Amino acid sequence: SKAYERVEWEFLTRMMLKLGVNQNWVNVVMEFMTTTSYRVRVNGDPMEDIKPQRGVKQGIPSRPICF
Repeated sequence: SKAYERVEWEFLTRMMLKLGVNQNWVNVVMEFMTTTSYRVRVNGDPMEDIKPQRGVKQGIPSRPICF
């Protein structure tokens, strides 16, 4: 992956605080972002949860995609 494609958790936290976002709101947003998990199906079978650990990729929506 390229360096400009990923936003690290720490950078996101510091940027929100620098922009003047209230600490309580930053805590809520980071709790949402860091506790998310994904589950995919392979050949119709659900696999184990995938938990992001580094940060978010730019261009990826932060809400579930429903089909």
